Amino acid sequence: MRASTFKIGVAIGVVVLIVLMGVIVLFQSRWSTRPVIPVPATFPPTAIALPTPVGGGLIAFESDQAGNFNVYLMQGDGSKQTRLTHTTDSHSDSGSAWSSDGQRLAFFSSQTQHREVFILDLEQAVRYPDSLNQIQLTDETQWDEADRSKWTQALRWPSPLAWSPDGKQLAAVRSIDNSLGDTIGSQIYLINSDGSGGLNQYRWAESHMSLSVVEAGASVAPPLGGGFCASPQWSPDGTRLAFLHADDSGDDIFVMATDGSGLTNVSQTGESFVSLFAWSPDGRYMAYFAGRQQPDNSLVTGLRLANMATGKQETILELTSTISIVSYTALAWSPDGARLLFTSTNTNGRDQSLYLVYWDGSSLTRLADDLPWRSSASWSPDGNWVAFVSARDGNDEIYAMNVSEAFRDPESLQAIRLTHNSGSDRNPQWQPPQP
Repeated sequence: MRASTFKIGVAIGVVVLIVLMGVIVLFQSRWSTRPVIPVPATFPPTAIALPTPVGGGLIAFESDQAGNFNVYLMQGDGSKQTRLTHTTDSHSDSGSAWSSDGQRLAFFSSQTQHREVFILDLEQAVRYPDSLNQIQLTDETQWDEADRSKWTQALRWPSPLAWSPDGKQLAAVRSIDNSLGDTIGSQIYLINSDGSGGLNQYRWAESHMSLSVVEAGASVAPPLGGGFCASPQWSPDGTRLAFLHADDSGDDIFVMATDGSGLTNVSQTGESFVSLFAWSPDGRYMAYFAGRQQPDNSLVTGLRLANMATGKQETILELTSTISIVSYTALAWSPDGARLLFTSTNTNGRDQSLYLVYWDGSSLTRLADDLPWRSSASWSPDGNWVAFVSARDGNDEIYAMNVSEAFRDPESLQAIRLTHNSGSDRNPQWQPPQP
């Protein structure tokens, strides 16, 4: 009888425990449905002691700690910092970008006197750090002195570089400057990442893009007319390219197929500027900034979402600045597509702040202050951490921050310093998830 009573009691206890666990799961689920909270009044405190691991994976960045900017690599917790490139004298490396499989880095380098596009294999660069482990993909020496003196112009490759999802090509902008250093035209090119073939050149003409192949070693005519193209980005499925285009009629974001067909104006804003955009991880949406200066010189900027299937536009967040020049230099979706990370110029017109917001515009949260002008930020592969540059401790260093609880507990945000040197560090780029 006692044994039977004991078994019944245990059974009842198990049922109660299961019910309690269900209540807890339901509560946690409801708690995680994007609560709207005010922007925190205080900024994150000074960096704390370094925990390990941080975010997982590797971070590529650039540093001038050896005198000029080179590409470096470190663990997500700041350990095992390794110099990957060895450009010397007055030259520098910049704009490093990971291939989608995380095995290669593309970057710009002026080691050949001109700013050219290079790539390196990560395994070879780490295993043989002192060897020549780079492949040069472009060569501006083909723009000979006769052409240069005739046109009194110079070609260059401005940032950024964009890898195709399959890793076979890089999209980049090639611009031409006059003798005063002003950019007078630019075009988009596709570059084979294995160094083969020539350059695939897009030319803007009467609201469409024509695609032609420039054979290796051929002299490329300067881009004439058609405004300016900038910031090419591949769609996640690799079938389309998006880019900024500016001319006398204004700025807009355009999307086209990789053969130049199907050119479509995505933004169609009519605003005075469109500054930055980013594909959502699933390719369904395009987030971008567009704004207009007001009569009182204030600037009203909208963070917008464009539905890539229907064309529907929605302003999810409106930002008003009391200064007339505002720079947005980082806009990145979290890996799960739920959040957006961006930077915005502070009211002093110099430094920038780092913000986090849900994709629907709710729960705007300021993460960090004292970011240098035109700063960048990057998500960790697991979506829990962000890496960014801050001058809070005197010079530009790289920091990491766990943002997994940023919306629920913004006061808990802590910046963790990853680099410690007397130089300047910039452009932290977290390695994509490994296949």
